[in-house]
Amino acid sequence: HPEEIERIVQRIRTTIPGVMVAGSTTTMEVGGGVQAFHSILLSFLFLDTARCNIFKSEKGASEEEIAASLSQFVDAMDDVKAIRIIADGIVMSDPGRFADNVHFKNENICVSGYFSSSSISDRSNQNYFVIGDHVMMEGVVAVIFHGKYLRAQCRVTTGWKPVGVEHTITKMRPGGFLAEIDHRPAAEVLSHYLGVPVNDNLALNLMEFPLIVRREGLDVARAALLNTPDGSVLFPSDLKEGEKIRLSMGSVGELINGSRRNALVINEFAPEALLLSICVNRQMYLADDQKKELDFYRAVLPEVTGCSGFGELYMHCGRLMILNCAM
Repeated sequence: HPEEIERIVQRIRTTIPGVMVAGSTTTMEVGGGVQAFHSILLSFLFLDTARCNIFKSEKGASEEEIAASLSQFVDAMDDVKAIRIIADGIVMSDPGRFADNVHFKNENICVSGYFSSSSISDRSNQNYFVIGDHVMMEGVVAVIFHGKYLRAQCRVTTGWKPVGVEHTITKMRPGGFLAEIDHRPAAEVLSHYLGVPVNDNLALNLMEFPLIVRREGLDVARAALLNTPDGSVLFPSDLKEGEKIRLSMGSVGELINGSRRNALVINEFAPEALLLSICVNRQMYLADDQKKELDFYRAVLPEVTGCSGFGELYMHCGRLMILNCAM
């Protein structure tokens, strides 16, 4: 509950003067490479020569205003090497507008992050707050790491590959609802290619076959949340009218191999800290097999930490991308 987290945050701040605090509710926590659920995980990062600053923006500002404020905050600092963004994507009316309007003068900054989430099994207790120096029920928090000698690297893996014919998004409704594909009801088109009926389980079936949209040369997955009686399907992450989409296929083996390949590259980098952002859809798809891919990162750094959320943030070719199904 927010009150409990507020007490913990204030206890940390009084016990460790000058500490910076950032976090959120999550669906799964990773501490020391081990999964935990329904837990409170505290991870401490101690900096030597590098420093960090906290940006926060609470409710009231638009997505464009938050993005502009973050961009200006970062551009005013020297030697920024990495940024960790934690955003409340549930309350944001259009997370895509936030991502599209984040622009840094230095396009080489390593940017990653996630959208806060909560329990999948217990829908009665849905808190999506983010934490700056206090608990915020809505908003964005960003941790900006800077230092002359600081090195940072971002890696991403998904594992799903596009298959089949290409389709066009011909109608979107406000709130992320995909209404029409090729001028036909979206649910009708997707059920046809999946070979499943249009019912309450359609979005669940799409978990294994997320949509793929190509942006800046990167295949970006889009996971469905639910479908509605009018034939629309809700995709909480951004999709745009006119974009080309394809269904995709993945396998447990390919997803795990993607993490294995990523871990090999990260091992060459020899990190002293390793933070993971994992999609809830990926967590649900892999289930117990996710322990295997986490083992690759734990082999690189035993103190690896992270969490799963309702979408990931990743800077690619100078553009902040909202990802699904990724790590």
